[in-house]
Amino acid sequence: MSETEIRLCVVVGGVVFDEAAVSMEPECLSPFLFSTEGKLAGAWAYVLVQNLQFRVRGRNFPEMEICQNKHEIGHVKGEIVTIYAGYAWNGMSCWPDTPTNLLGSGWHDFWYQVGKVVSRKDADLGLRHLLAVKKDEHVRKCYAAVRMCGWMFYGKTGGVTLVRI
Repeated sequence: MSETEIRLCVVVGGVVFDEAAVSMEPECLSPFLFSTEGKLAGAWAYVLVQNLQFRVRGRNFPEMEICQNKHEIGHVKGEIVTIYAGYAWNGMSCWPDTPTNLLGSGWHDFWYQVGKVVSRKDADLGLRHLLAVKKDEHVRKCYAAVRMCGWMFYGKTGGVTLVRI
């Protein structure tokens, strides 16, 4: 490891996450199909209609199911992140939803709700990357906004558990 690399090792519930100098650039591997009928108590605007899968090159997630209120919402293993059909999110908070930012907002909201497996900064970097891939014209503004205000939301969703497989 060079002098400029930072080695991050986090332990959550006995699970070790060791990510040495890995960038957060998720690559979408599956079609992004969602419905706008995800209204749940007035909070969620979108819901996945099929599993959404990403590859994050260089990551080595230990295999686990991610549950919220006893419902499985995702799975991670190695470089692969799967967000299950039925997962609901609210889109871009305090920003208009557009075709170029909905994929990134789904990825970002998932990690903000989980709040344990990746850092807030990594979730924000993933959003920035997906906005850039989709050629969203507000990449810098959106990234600055989540860096400044995201602490209010990251990891605040209750009922999230990690089940090691």
